[in-house]
Amino acid sequence: PIEFVKAEGSYLIDSERKTFLDFSSGIGVTNLGFHPQVQQALIQQAERIWHSPNLYLSSLQEQVAQELAGSYDYLAFFCNSGAEANEAAIKLARKATGKQGII
Repeated sequence: PIEFVKAEGSYLIDSERKTFLDFSSGIGVTNLGFHPQVQQALIQQAERIWHSPNLYLSSLQEQVAQELAGSYDYLAFFCNSGAEANEAAIKLARKATGKQGII
């Protein structure tokens, strides 16, 4: 068993001060690593609002969607989990192709 007690950049440090490269990315939660810029952005956001579900308008989410789509004729769809993302991908593929089968 390993207990991580600190993180720096892409590394985790355990209770015995051993350093490990973080390949798990916190199961997708810390995929940007443990950097001061990310920490500061999280603190700034938490001071405004901790969480708002996708049910409501979010100007920041709209800005991110625009950056993702760029000048292309694309749309962005934000999901809360991998399961939701897979479900959306299946539904969008069915709508786009008119086919119901999945391989």
